[in-house]
Amino acid sequence: MAPVSPPRAAPYISYILTKKLSAQNPVMARGIGIGDEVAITAAVRRRVDEDHVSVSIPSYNFPHSILDRTTKVKRGQQIELVGNVTYVDEEGGKVTIILGPPVTVDIDKVRLVQAYVPPKRKKPLRDMAH
Repeated sequence: MAPVSPPRAAPYISYILTKKLSAQNPVMARGIGIGDEVAITAAVRRRVDEDHVSVSIPSYNFPHSILDRTTKVKRGQQIELVGNVTYVDEEGGKVTIILGPPVTVDIDKVRLVQAYVPPKRKKPLRDMAH
């Protein structure tokens, strides 16, 4: 018996399902992608020493320390951390940001500061004169 091929409507149905899912996806709705500069608001936990401050990042369940020589922040004060996105998990709704070490947080906890714009080429890849 010959194998049965799937009906021709299958790719169209998967396209509709993909469009519907991406419309509900918060990553697509917010427009955050790899290379974008994002900010996350963290709360100061305590001062570790003269130069370092321990902060609590929302939805990141690990301690995080930042270098802070200039300001004298107090416990409970909100501080904004800015970094670049290196990974986007669309199904889980998480993004990985470089804040020194990579930090993975929920997508709804970050704010887009500046979208990534790829560099423009001034010279073509190959000579088109010939």
